[in-house]
Amino acid sequence: NLFRNFPARLKFLKTTATENGHISQLVSQYGISFPGVSFTLIIDGRTVIRTPGRGSLREVLAQVYGVENARLMLSIEQQADNDDSQCPLVSGFISPPSLSRATRSYISFFVNGRWVQNRMLMYALEEAYRGLLIAGRHPVAAVNIRIHPQEVDVNVHPAKSEVRFRHEREVFSAVQKTVQAALLALAPMPSLDTLAGQRAVTV
Repeated sequence: NLFRNFPARLKFLKTTATENGHISQLVSQYGISFPGVSFTLIIDGRTVIRTPGRGSLREVLAQVYGVENARLMLSIEQQADNDDSQCPLVSGFISPPSLSRATRSYISFFVNGRWVQNRMLMYALEEAYRGLLIAGRHPVAAVNIRIHPQEVDVNVHPAKSEVRFRHEREVFSAVQKTVQAALLALAPMPSLDTLAGQRAVTV
């Protein structure tokens, strides 16, 4: 009954299942962004999400995406070589080529702790997987980007869900190279032909 006194807002609400899905997604993203905080979501008396809050991102991913999927994911981390404020720090987890989804809904980006949408970041991630995923498949990823606040504009969307970078080329390169490094560390690196003959792991 949150909007019962605001009929103009109430009429824009979707079905209960749809609205619950939006809430679950939001809480999941907060859990991934802040693994040191425990989040619990209860819907109609049923616990839907409960993150441990012990600071382990992999533990949170196990709660959100499943234990086996979290176990398969690869840790990524890139540190700046100098004090250049334009150089972002990239970290998080990405899936190996054998773990993929039919949509991009399991790809999350966080900039300075903020869950964001950004086409450039999505393109950088998927470029790192070029030639490794079957057409129509997308990776699972939780990518954190730390960058000087002056290098990112968060006021480009009314809901603050989108961001714009002052030096997009540098951010693109940092994300792509960090993801590629983790994928190249796999031994041996599976080819598309190899993957085509395997049963893909889905989440």
